[in-house]
Amino acid sequence: MLPDFPKIKNKLGHGTYRYLIKNFHQTSLLTLVPKKVYFEGGGFSFQHEHDDDEAESNSFKEIRSKFTIDKEDMLDKGPIAYIEGMLGAIKEMDDEGEKLIINKMIEATEKSGNALKYKGKISPEDILEMYAKIPISFDENGNHNLALITGEDDNAIKEALYELHNNPKYIKKYEKLIEKKRQKWNDSENNRKLVD
Repeated sequence: MLPDFPKIKNKLGHGTYRYLIKNFHQTSLLTLVPKKVYFEGGGFSFQHEHDDDEAESNSFKEIRSKFTIDKEDMLDKGPIAYIEGMLGAIKEMDDEGEKLIINKMIEATEKSGNALKYKGKISPEDILEMYAKIPISFDENGNHNLALITGEDDNAIKEALYELHNNPKYIKKYEKLIEKKRQKWNDSENNRKLVD
């Protein structure tokens, strides 16, 4: 009979779980999304501050992955084979999570009427128009939380963003728009604090 080493397996399992939690949802998009732990239940609901409609209900979406380790890999690499498999599973789940978020954002944007469709090449003016349509929040230092998620025409958007932030004509318009959004954010935060 071969030894089982339950204490070592237990330590490896706990270490793996801590490592998984630390590295899960660390992609550039998923780090921007606020997270909340739910200990039970099959769904959640929320209501936007500006809506008087009923709360919107959502059910949880399960994201899972699995991996197998070849006997040869386990013999050659030892625990490293396990960690490599786990990292692959984390990446797979994060990719699935990002797809889910992007689809939800597309759905919300179209539902709110804020979807902008472009024919031809996107311009700095198009990006300014998009920024004007969306609510922008700011941190305690006055920095905004803008994140731009791009699709297939990534280079065209990069060029438009470069032009927006380097051409004095667009810099002035951008700064004016951001200052207007910052003032609106500060006013709403001050009103909220008065109510609290």
